[in-house]
Amino acid sequence: ERGIPYETLLQGRDFGYRGPTPLFSLVCLVILTTGAVLLLWWAGKGTQPWSPVFRAGFLVVFVLVSGASIFFSRARGNTYVSTARVQVAEWTNPAFPQDESGVVESETVLGKVIASLDLNRKWGKRFARGVELNSDATLGLLKRFLRVELIPISHAGVIEVTTFDNDAEGAASLANSIANAYRENRNQARPIAQIMD
Repeated sequence: ERGIPYETLLQGRDFGYRGPTPLFSLVCLVILTTGAVLLLWWAGKGTQPWSPVFRAGFLVVFVLVSGASIFFSRARGNTYVSTARVQVAEWTNPAFPQDESGVVESETVLGKVIASLDLNRKWGKRFARGVELNSDATLGLLKRFLRVELIPISHAGVIEVTTFDNDAEGAASLANSIANAYRENRNQARPIAQIMD
């Protein structure tokens, strides 16, 4: 909507490695299990420590349980990344600009984000089977979906707020909301931070 250029990259197609498909995993599982059973059969050929019924039963149960776990496991959705940049004219502690990430991840800033986006209710539906989360649980989740990177330039610099979500719009609203909450928190005394993009 704002005309900001972006490019969508898919893991396994544009970068990185593609995860194994359930069918490929099952084929590997069958091959490895068959090899293990043949090894058991060969090792016990002279002494017969395992009966043929036990070996066959072990193979069937192992293949069924492992195959079912692969096919019934939930596939992980796509993860979208969004970054918002805030230009800062002066760090909270100029001697230690790295402390600014603590300001971004503070309970004050993230609490405003949780309230403005109603994350307790939204994430309760997603992660807690419809039960509204308390603020501490939501805060812990939010910190897991957040990365803060500082680019210091003398007493000034840039803060990059990167967020992750399984929805592109959700990732963008998280990043923008955190950047705005940080800016408002830092500008209460005097304006020293502004949103770059």
